[in-house]
Amino acid sequence: MYVTTGTNDILLTINDYVNKETASYQLTDISNNTLISEIIEKIKVLKNYTYSPTDLVLYFARVECKLSEKLSTYNKSNRKTIKLELYLSKLITINVRTLQSCGTGTSRCIPFWSFCFRQNIKIKIIDTCEVRVLKQKIYNLTDESTSYEQNETLQYIYIYIYIFRISLN
Repeated sequence: MYVTTGTNDILLTINDYVNKETASYQLTDISNNTLISEIIEKIKVLKNYTYSPTDLVLYFARVECKLSEKLSTYNKSNRKTIKLELYLSKLITINVRTLQSCGTGTSRCIPFWSFCFRQNIKIKIIDTCEVRVLKQKIYNLTDESTSYEQNETLQYIYIYIYIFRISLN
């Protein structure tokens, strides 16, 4: 049987990316009415994690599961076996170096001074942060417009991201 009957018959397969080594394990006795926060608590007990529930993030496919939601929010087809991914939500520090250019298309040039006077910016992001959020933080720190989609000068700034140091706080 591939569809749940409503009782505690869902089998969760958790791909755990919290530690450096990936682990995979299963949780049984789960129903569609189980809260995501309860699933995280079961994982904490099983793996002896001391993290707070907000430090652990569960993903269903590419969707981040919210702690206050039920599993049925993400399991709309009532599948009996579900795969979830568990990540540790901590901050990552990355260094961003900007490189300015002028012109458009094939007539784009990079002034010599832009190599000498590149901006170095340190940004802290959550490791589950989306690319658009990262771009917005970079644009805010480089004193560009708050809306990176509408700013014309941003198309002339190349952002090279070098991960010099990744520090999990």
